[in-house]
Amino acid sequence: MSISAEGGKSQTYTIRNDWNSSIGDIRNVALRAVGTNATAIYNEDSIGNLSSVRISAEGSNKVYGVDLTYGVLGNVSDSTISVSGGNDTIGIFAYYSDLGELSNVNISAKGNGYAAGILFLESNAVVTLKNSSFISASSLSGSAYSIANESGSLTLEGDSTTHTLDGNIYTDGKLVFNGNFKLQNASIEAVEGVSVSGASTLSWYGGLSVSGGDVVLEDGAVLNVYFEEVLSLDEYMVLESDGTIALGEIQLNVYDNSGALLEDWTYELRNGGSGGQIWITSAIPEPSECAALFAVLALGLAACRKFRRKF
Repeated sequence: MSISAEGGKSQTYTIRNDWNSSIGDIRNVALRAVGTNATAIYNEDSIGNLSSVRISAEGSNKVYGVDLTYGVLGNVSDSTISVSGGNDTIGIFAYYSDLGELSNVNISAKGNGYAAGILFLESNAVVTLKNSSFISASSLSGSAYSIANESGSLTLEGDSTTHTLDGNIYTDGKLVFNGNFKLQNASIEAVEGVSVSGASTLSWYGGLSVSGGDVVLEDGAVLNVYFEEVLSLDEYMVLESDGTIALGEIQLNVYDNSGALLEDWTYELRNGGSGGQIWITSAIPEPSECAALFAVLALGLAACRKFRRKF
């Protein structure tokens, strides 16, 4: 089943749920909105769970997949949200609303100006992700955030699966990772700093930049760093912050461009002048060190032969 709405310069809605009304669960349906200002679902009150729903919105100005303005939305599972083309292009917009769990959800926002997979305007936003969800945002000429909260803190809760966030992350408060997350094409700006809990795994490619506040990596946290190019240097900076980095008893793993674990790298915390940095260093000796080591071994073998000839 599919429901489509197409309009001109005015606002186009596929489903509009105003104040003092409610809608039950929505299942197995495709919702599409096309127009200058296009929104697939607008909700000021209450909508139940979304299951196996395919949401798309296309336009040139304000383009929202789901607009929760003071509204309540239940859990979203096995669903996709794809929005594109706008100056403001947002997968889920949550303005002092209540958003349920996102399970096996794929959100993609591709804009010409500002773009966000999920945008909150709340004092304390929480996103709960399950079953390998994927959230991405990209823009031709503006800022792009996989997840952002422009009014307060942001907590990302995840289950045992890995959730991918493709695009920058912003919060006007503190950012907390509690789960397994893989960052792509991402930098982090968190006004009150970042915390990675001891139950979390945070993965990224190359170097990760964090601005706005201090970084706390709790005991038990796991960091996975992937390199798409062949490693040719002896050390790399993999995490930098313009604040301090508090480093607990963490595990840091390094992977090459094929995804194979590299076991001959160690990590250390350094002071970068403007903030903390984590560097990885190769434990494999330099060629010059290897040559010197071979020379010592050769001398030792020669001495042993000479010693044996005396008897």
